Order: sequence, then structure tokens, then C-alpha cells
Amino acid sequence: MDLQTENQQLYENFVLRHPNSNFFQSSAFGEFQESLPYRGKSWSLQILKSGNGDRQIDVNSGASSSCLVVKIKLPLNFCWLWVPYGPLGQSENIFKDLARIAKEEKAIFARIEPPLHSTFHLRLSGAGILHSKTSTARSRYTPEHTLIIDLDKTEDEILAQMKPKGRYNIQVAKKHGVVVERIAGADVNENILNNFYEILQKTGTRDEFGIHPKYFYKNLLEIFGRNKMADLFLAKTSGGKIIAGIIVVYYKDTATYYYGASDYEHRNLMAPYLLQWEAMQEARRRGMKYYDFLGIAPEETQKNHPWAGVTEFKKKFGGREVSYPPAFDIIYKPALYKLIKIAKR
Repeated sequence: MDLQTENQQLYENFVLRHPNSNFFQSSAFGEFQESLPYRGKSWSLQILKSGNGDRQIDVNSGASSSCLVVKIKLPLNFCWLWVPYGPLGQSENIFKDLARIAKEEKAIFARIEPPLHSTFHLRLSGAGILHSKTSTARSRYTPEHTLIIDLDKTEDEILAQMKPKGRYNIQVAKKHGVVVERIAGADVNENILNNFYEILQKTGTRDEFGIHPKYFYKNLLEIFGRNKMADLFLAKTSGGKIIAGIIVVYYKDTATYYYGASDYEHRNLMAPYLLQWEAMQEARRRGMKYYDFLGIAPEETQKNHPWAGVTEFKKKFGGREVSYPPAFDIIYKPALYKLIKIAKR
């Protein structure tokens, strides 16, 4: 086994064992990000437990901290670095490697989006190792609040903890003859992808949100699909017309609802409810313990939040709300960082 393979194996093993990790820190997510031309580069950083200072790879020694870093390109060959739901572990030395990458890649800043129970954002200002400024970010690139369904229950118990309207709408979809087809990510062909993307475009226009190019979803399904880590669920009418779809990613003990779309003309069929229910059922068959809805509006601003409608939909499935620590930026080029903040305002 070569050094790079050993290094990647050690990294992935650490992420899989860490209690607060999710697929955003996985090797597969790094590979997926590298496939996107407007990103194109990622790094799997880790601090080893070898203790001898030479940082040689030893798959038996393990790691004390890890961090997936994604490059986000900016004009004039600049960029910023994205650390989604990381770093994992408690070694602040991981930020020395991050600073090295920032210098090599002309990064203006790195956005750190801590995982659950992280204390990095509280300790960094006094760590004395960054040699740069930090600033609280206005928001996370990934959702700060989410909704988790505990799947380690019986089917009746999961239904019972839903809101009545959630249970009712699942039955409405069944009554109208809606059928859900699960397609493994690796088996999604061009025709199937085109059908899903067409609905996604309509959904984005209707609900006024931007969508990615089609190859984004194609790459996502292909890369995660290689290891059976992603499925596309499609809802069809009794006549076979595709009216809704969702992409679900599986990692460790959690299934995550990543992207979804629905045809407004057939909203009375309540297909999105049956889609989510069938995805939960598949997650339970795989032995998953949790179903993550990946993003809801915070309670205090829900009524006026852009995610108000989708949050209302997700909450009909019950579950428990989870909030992550706020994101912060490590600033490497203060003048350019200030210009970016001004431009965004």
C-alpha cells in the first residue's frame, strides 16, 4: 500500500470513528468537490499520534484531529477555503497546515464551520498559533440548524411522533396511487437525470432559489453511488409521470436528505411526503439510526426566513432540532477580506 493510500485510509477511518462527523468530512465529499470546475481541489488534513514530530503515516497509530478542506475559486486566481463541519478532534495544530495551504493557494480567508460540541471557536483567539485575525461569519455555508428523525424505533413509533398532517399527507399520496422508485446513485442514467433536473429547474424558478449545473448532481450521484452511498428517489403518478424527486446520501449511521424537487402542478398528490417516508424506510433497512433533513430556519426567524416554507414541510415529520456552533473566518488577507464583505453588503 503506497503512502498516499495509507494516508487516505487513516483519514477516512478517523472520520468514520469520530462521533460528530458526517459525510461533509468524508473522502467521497472531497472527491466530489474536486470534480466541480469552480472548486476543483480539496485536502484531507490530519494530525497523527506518532509523537515523534516527523508525521510519518502509521495506520496503527491513529490520528488526533482531521479536517477536510475545499477550495472555492475567486477571480484573479484568489480563493477561499471551506471547512464544512470540521475540524474533527481537538488538536489546534491542524490550523498550521491550513495556513500553509492558504499561502500556497492565495486564499483570502478560511471559513470554519465547526461540528457539534466543538470548542475551537472559543479557544482559537487565545491559542497563539494562527498569526492571523479571526471574525465571526455572518452565516455558515452549510445549514446551522437542522432536523433529525431518530430511526432506531418501530415504524409505528416514527409515525406517531410526526405531526398529524404529516401522517395524513403520506396516506393521501398512497391513496392517489403515487409510486416511489429508488434508483441507486451509480445506476442513474442520462434520461433519469434529465427528468429530475427538469423538475429541479421548475422548483428553483417557483421558489426563487438558485440550482447547480446538471453535472453537479450527476457527479454527486456517481461518486457517492460507487460505494452505495447515494440514492435518487422518484415519485410517479399512477400513469408513470415523474412529479418529484430527492437525493439521499448515506454515511456512517445517518441518511441525509440532500436535494429535492417537486412539480407544483401535482401538489395535491402530496408526493414529497411519501418520498421522505420511503427514504426513511430505506435508511432503516440499511441500519441507519438517523435521518437528517439538512437545514431548517431558526425558530426565532422562521416566519420571515427564506426557508420558511420548506421548514414547515420538514417539521411535519416530527424529529428533534439540532443547532451547530456559529461559523468563523480565519483571515489571511485582511484588505481583500474587507473588500469582499463590502461587496456582499
